[in-house]
Amino acid sequence: MVERSLPHLTRIVGCFCITLITSAGFAAERSPFYQGKTLNFIINFAAGGPTDIESRIFARHLSRDISGNPPITIQNMGGGGGLTAVNYLGEVAKSDGYTAAYFTGALFQQQIKILRSA
Repeated sequence: MVERSLPHLTRIVGCFCITLITSAGFAAERSPFYQGKTLNFIINFAAGGPTDIESRIFARHLSRDISGNPPITIQNMGGGGGLTAVNYLGEVAKSDGYTAAYFTGALFQQQIKILRSA
């Protein structure tokens, strides 16, 4: 019984290796996802504050760490203690991968306090 299953196992491993080698070749030919596209970066507070400064520094260096090196546009969305941007990201922004966000921890600390008091 072991002798019969060995050729079958060899064929399976062989097919797996061929698939792996050919798929690696196709992946190398494909261009990066963000090549030639722009990444929209949402900040959940108005321009000029500490969250804006932190996020702009982060966005300036982020592009070189993403394959395709997309240009990054900044969009400040102040209002509602940061919740306007959170709602926009969850309800309005397309889920196509071209929108990212930088939210501060203060926003989530506020939400945790609300949940703990309930």
